[in-house]
Amino acid sequence: LELHTLRVMTQWEGHHGPQDLPPEVWPETFRLTLALHDIGKPLSYDHPLTQHDATTDLIAALEPHRMLPPEQVRIILAVIDGDPFGKLFKGMT
Repeated sequence: LELHTLRVMTQWEGHHGPQDLPPEVWPETFRLTLALHDIGKPLSYDHPLTQHDATTDLIAALEPHRMLPPEQVRIILAVIDGDPFGKLFKGMT
């Protein structure tokens, strides 16, 4: 999981950057989203929650709202719930 996450982050930084994000998405928010996007995967192996449900539950427990405004937290959760990384990086990792 750690290697996968580092690869995803490295690929994003190597091929894209802040200029590729919509203006309402802070670069720091997107990097945090990349870092946390699969954090719930290990829990989903032996649990009835899906990977994305487990991930969003863990992120909520981490309380990123203490570091980020609510709209940035909503972006993180929406991006993870929609799984665009899985679609974007299929075949690239």
